[in-house]
Amino acid sequence: MHRLLALAVVVVLLATACGSSDDSSTDTAAGGDDAAVADPTAGPGDAAEPDPVDDTPEPEPIEPDPEPVDDTPMPVEPDPDDEAGGDIDEGPQPGDGIGVAELLERSIAGPVTVEGFLIVSDGVPRLCAAIAESFPPQCGGPSAILEELDLDAVDDLRTEGAVSWTDQPLTMIGELVSGVIVVVELIQ
Repeated sequence: MHRLLALAVVVVLLATACGSSDDSSTDTAAGGDDAAVADPTAGPGDAAEPDPVDDTPEPEPIEPDPEPVDDTPMPVEPDPDDEAGGDIDEGPQPGDGIGVAELLERSIAGPVTVEGFLIVSDGVPRLCAAIAESFPPQCGGPSAILEELDLDAVDDLRTEGAVSWTDQPLTMIGELVSGVIVVVELIQ
């Protein structure tokens, strides 16, 4: 009988502790304080957890940097070894020139960077706009005779019989004089 009475008390306590939360201002069944009601079925060390409270402080707003960032580029000190005092111009590079056809059409005065295929036939060098598909190759399209070209300085010059040629275009600085290109510098 004592066991049945004890069980009834436990059920009443549990029902009271788990009661509705309609009014959050009502007192607890343990006598009006906010202490948690002990669970009689809990083991030694199983304490009732209090209601979780978020004690995390609000993050402080990030202030903008009081000093503005100066994104002006730093001046470049001139290189003491650079006699020109500025950017080094490496001059014309292979592929920088205008084509033979454009040079002949425009009759540009003075030295100009020009490119084309070299064909030397019977000892006469010509700068050609294209190479015809024959063997040995012939000039295709507009061409101009070259003067003062050192053939020994030309890389990858191929020869078959009385014809020599390049498979890749050559770039050179030359001056057009009466339809003839006078070579000033071979760039390759």
